[in-house]
Amino acid sequence: MPRSLYLHLPFCVSKCPYCDFNSHVGQQHLFNSYLRALLQEVSAWGQALGHPELDTVFIGGGTPSLVPAELIARLMDGVRASFRLAPDAEVSMEANPQSAEAIKMEAWLSAGINRLSLGVQSLDDAALRFLERAHDSREARSVITRARSAGFRSLSFDLIFAIPGLSTSRWGEVLDEALAFSPDHLSAYELTPEPGTRLGADVEAGRTVLPDDDARIEQYELTDVRLRAAGFSRYEVSNWAMAGHQCRHNLTYWNGRPYAAAGAGAHAFMHRDAVIGWTEAAPVAAVCLRQWNLASPAGYIAAVRSRGHAVGGSEWLDLPTTASDMMMMGLRLEQGCELSRLDAAFPGLWATVAQPLQRLVRQGLLTERGGLVRPTDRGRAILNQVVAEFLPVR
Repeated sequence: MPRSLYLHLPFCVSKCPYCDFNSHVGQQHLFNSYLRALLQEVSAWGQALGHPELDTVFIGGGTPSLVPAELIARLMDGVRASFRLAPDAEVSMEANPQSAEAIKMEAWLSAGINRLSLGVQSLDDAALRFLERAHDSREARSVITRARSAGFRSLSFDLIFAIPGLSTSRWGEVLDEALAFSPDHLSAYELTPEPGTRLGADVEAGRTVLPDDDARIEQYELTDVRLRAAGFSRYEVSNWAMAGHQCRHNLTYWNGRPYAAAGAGAHAFMHRDAVIGWTEAAPVAAVCLRQWNLASPAGYIAAVRSRGHAVGGSEWLDLPTTASDMMMMGLRLEQGCELSRLDAAFPGLWATVAQPLQRLVRQGLLTERGGLVRPTDRGRAILNQVVAEFLPVR
């Protein structure tokens, strides 16, 4: 059974040019009706799954912190009414570093949020202007200080590197300044021109030129060196944590464990033996299911009102596709891919990947010991090429 729940709040003040998440601007009038629909869907999930105990809850977006604090409290009350929370459950929420939202911190803590993920993105004002963030570096520093002293069990920052105009030396200064606030967890992502985003269109048209490969690699390697020196351990390609502060919810995704999800555009992942009643019957060869909700907030609300859920689509995965996905996610982890555990969850998975695995081990790109598969340093440097070797033949 899933022991993790994702909740999506798709509301934003503005749309960042690089963002390809399901987020919507100017929809604040839907806050209350959206919350009612979200609570209804959470209740439906809890009932369908038999009210299991949750180890992690993650409220993401969008900008969840934009929503009034009393609605966050009602949402958490609904989660506790439909599920049981483990005594040490990790309850995360994403927040923007804006003063207007920081005044809600005490209310978030009272609601049961114990891990805060701040979308800082940079502490360089020129970089923030390029990213079209709604805060500047002064406001970010002020909010970080408040969050650090508020009492959250764990505090995480998101930062972006490889931004046009941001030199490697300046990126190092941003890292040092972020570390001075003593975060428990730090995510560092390369600025990527995703298809369908404004940044993607600008890069394709030549209006924006991103840093070259050498600069991107240099900034990534600098990130790892600085964070390790500060006591952080890299546990996933883009994520570093102090001891005991890895994001347990995200580890659910990377380890191929099932999770429930509610909200507009939210994606759930279910193993075949725990699939809920509103999904289509499984094909004989299917071993797990991806399911996603309607993306439009208004469409989501209407669907939940009329049929009790808002499923917009689903995809049953056969064993070769599941094996490919599990290797792709698991090899991003520093600990590697737990092939023995995955083979127990999906019998036959090991045999499905055996041929490319043996070839990559011979080439010195992967190691396999006791059912744990890890990339070597050479393999990690070309990880996208390595995981592509596990794609099923079509």
